[in-house]
Amino acid sequence: MSLTSHRFPIKLKNHLMKRSVLLILLTALAVFPAFAKIDDKPSNAKLRLPWEVLREVLKLDAKNVRLTWDEYKTLLRLTSPTKIPEFSMAEGDVLLSREEFTRLIHTLVPPEAPSSEASISKASYRGRLSGDSAIFTAYFRVEVPRRPTKPIRLDLFPGSVAFQEILLDGKSADAQVEDGRLFITLTNAGSHKVELHFSVPVPESSATQSLTLPIARTPLTEWIFDIPERNLDITLPQALQREVSSVANGTRVRALLSPSDSVTATWNPLAPDTAKGPAQIYADVDHLISVLDDALRIKSRLGIEVLQNTINTLTLDLPDGFTVLDVQGEAVKEWQENAGKPATLTLPLRTARKGRMDIVVVLERVLASEKSTTRFTGITVRGAVRQRGFIGVELNSDAELPAPVTQNLEPKDPFRELPSTLAGQSARLLFGYKYVHPPFALSLALSRHESVNVVPSVIDRAEGTTVIRPDGKNVHRITYFLRSSAKQFLEVTLPETTQLWSAFVDRAPVKPVRGDGKKTLIPLVRSLRADNRAFPVELVYYQERPGSPFSAGKTYRFPCPTFWSAVSNGPSSPRRNSNSFTWETNSKNQNPLSDETDPSWLVTQTKKRLWLLIPVKTYPRAWIKMKCHPPH
Repeated sequence: MSLTSHRFPIKLKNHLMKRSVLLILLTALAVFPAFAKIDDKPSNAKLRLPWEVLREVLKLDAKNVRLTWDEYKTLLRLTSPTKIPEFSMAEGDVLLSREEFTRLIHTLVPPEAPSSEASISKASYRGRLSGDSAIFTAYFRVEVPRRPTKPIRLDLFPGSVAFQEILLDGKSADAQVEDGRLFITLTNAGSHKVELHFSVPVPESSATQSLTLPIARTPLTEWIFDIPERNLDITLPQALQREVSSVANGTRVRALLSPSDSVTATWNPLAPDTAKGPAQIYADVDHLISVLDDALRIKSRLGIEVLQNTINTLTLDLPDGFTVLDVQGEAVKEWQENAGKPATLTLPLRTARKGRMDIVVVLERVLASEKSTTRFTGITVRGAVRQRGFIGVELNSDAELPAPVTQNLEPKDPFRELPSTLAGQSARLLFGYKYVHPPFALSLALSRHESVNVVPSVIDRAEGTTVIRPDGKNVHRITYFLRSSAKQFLEVTLPETTQLWSAFVDRAPVKPVRGDGKKTLIPLVRSLRADNRAFPVELVYYQERPGSPFSAGKTYRFPCPTFWSAVSNGPSSPRRNSNSFTWETNSKNQNPLSDETDPSWLVTQTKKRLWLLIPVKTYPRAWIKMKCHPPH
């Protein structure tokens, strides 16, 4: 391998070359005089050596490369290897394997000189509205700091517009559209001027007109647009500064934009054009009537279509006895309710509008008595050429609502024949109607009845277990399976001789609190959930046992908590439910229980039946008898 076949940094390469040449000359003159004749030669004479001699002189077949310590340090500094190559020392020199030396030499290849880059420093857009298109001319200032070693392809502009002409410094540019982007080719350094002529379509709209234009992201962006209409309200969300002025036969907007990939402009006339004559208004008005406990609430959706001209105010006639609660709509600026016969609602619009706009009006009327009849005549759009719509009636209370008395209304199935925008608002629709023009009338006769109290919580069953411990304690565990949807606490009065150990609700520990008197309140955090599934409430308490341990032939009474049910005769008169557990056995065998006893042996080991009696002193009065069998 020849040393000169690699590209070294100049300093190291010259140093190695000098040593190689000197070594070749000295060796050739001293060792092989027969091959080199020393004669006077002209200055351009050349030294010729056979390849075998040259390979022997350079030691190209050697497995190792020998460098001085300074040469080795210089090589490492210039290559900056991540891993120091393995080497050995010989007479103060460094011996590297030829593989390690070759690997280091390859890293000495210097990087290519950086290519010249181009940048866009400023962009200016000038356009005008012409029919259903917007015609623009865009000017770009492109800077190339130094002469490029090869042509530069500059990503200049989105390619989604209709280009008419592309100029670079006043001449046709070398441009291509690839992957939706416009590229131009630059070959010279300096400041260049790129000029684009293009057009974009403007969506047709009878209301607010808008234009979205793709632009290049540049530090400085100026945007000028002319619209051949007067008295316009123009908005530019991306504008940092905006100026609207009048020009010949139109309006001009000039703006400075923040760096962005697109710009959107919208414009509306500020006032109707009197030369076009009166506007034609078409209205679709749907009503949802909600019957509440003490009021009627109406939610009316108005779909307004304005043709031929623009309007800047809308007036509505309101039904008698109803009050406006809210008005919603993008086009509405402020609203005002006016008294009179009929009462009216004035809706000033933000700008003169043409085309479709949607408005929601919420009305309400308070019901004065238990039985009342309310007449609803709907909302009428003044000046409308045509008005039609649908009506839905829903019941959100316990009031009795017979079929309404109607005038100029066609009955419809409330779920199949009403529009989805109306039927989808309620799952409790009772009646549906359609009208083709006002006036119409709907009379609702409401009757409210006295409510009947229902049991907010019910205990389905109770399970009790008693462990008789040899240390003189009786440990009782009682689990109530409670079905509740309204109670916050379960009120429990523990027997006087007992002490509460723990409480669990739906198998999760809870912290009881002290109530009035001797009551203990168990938080029913589970009871507020939507489903009505019974869940366990577990109490563990103990009592000191006086006298002898458990023995046969005796009857034992174990104290049971007294809980206060949720059934009440009035707001302040809860009915008390007292429960007691009685365990009886007729076995003659005495068998005290220990802590290690199986739970099924908690009472006795006899094979005779055991009876558990629970007296329940609520309606209906009865004794609930539960049979328990010990193991065989």
